[in-house]
Amino acid sequence: TKNLIFRNPDTAKGDTEPSIVPRDDGTLDMNIDGVWNRRGVPVKSDAEYHL
Repeated sequence: TKNLIFRNPDTAKGDTEPSIVPRDDGTLDMNIDGVWNRRGVPVKSDAEYHL
């Protein structure tokens, strides 16, 4: 997947503009399955997600 990382300017280094870093990390949904697994809640299918 494609992501954008926004960072505020590092004024200590003299930066005056925020930076935008495009990334293609190949992970869908920010690897949310890994987050749930680390919390001890295994997710077996997308149907288990609901609001």
